[in-house]
Amino acid sequence: MNPWYHYKHIEISNDGKIDVTTADYDRDEPSFYNTDNYSWVSTIESNFNIIKEEIELFLRKRGFSLNPYFHEGLVDSPQDWQTYAMMVWGIEKTKSAKPFPKTMSFFKSIPGLVAVSISRLDANASIKPHHGDTDAIVRGHFPLTVPIGLPDCGFQVQDEQRAWKEGKVMLFCDAHVHKAWNHSNEPRYVIIFDFIKDYHKKEKKKITSNIIASLLVLAGFYKLKLYRYNIFNKNVASLITSLGLGVRVFNPFIKLIGRFL
Repeated sequence: MNPWYHYKHIEISNDGKIDVTTADYDRDEPSFYNTDNYSWVSTIESNFNIIKEEIELFLRKRGFSLNPYFHEGLVDSPQDWQTYAMMVWGIEKTKSAKPFPKTMSFFKSIPGLVAVSISRLDANASIKPHHGDTDAIVRGHFPLTVPIGLPDCGFQVQDEQRAWKEGKVMLFCDAHVHKAWNHSNEPRYVIIFDFIKDYHKKEKKKITSNIIASLLVLAGFYKLKLYRYNIFNKNVASLITSLGLGVRVFNPFIKLIGRFL
């Protein structure tokens, strides 16, 4: 089965308007995946203390503050959901990943890994229902600090709710509608990571190129108003992906707009 993509068509007109065609997800994927089916989970979980120590050292140096998530419409305040990306759709942000040599080494043991980031959900904050860009990946949460359990702090995919457990990997289908909340008085921290499903691994480059192309338009080129240049006035996403150039040629642009990704 071909991968599902949320963004079906993206086009920028000469006057700078974006025309986006999206698709709802209606495939029969489970909300959550069984972690027992993935041998690498034990490697991540058994090194919880090492990973948490490395992340907390970094957080202390930053005053426990990260970067507001680029899609601010998912939260009531930009500070409610903050992230810090070390790898984005197969491209490692070398400078950003440098403070985490042990953590990145552990996560790189995951076959098909394409994304790693730190996620902070502030106290008394929630993330509105949304879904991801494709069903070609499995999304994982590795909880580092969870102030309280359900019903005050938790995660929901479709109709199923689960509590995060510190040091225990949670895997779910990012294409399904999901949301998160933290009604405690302390922030919640997890590592978010993505990996390509086994039956899509041969298409990894094509899949990541498709998503990067979409993000370049929606979270990069449009925000930076680069649509003013004629080269970007056509169907940019289709052009990039049809040439298979998303990862290789546009890597400098991805680094430039990394804060939006």
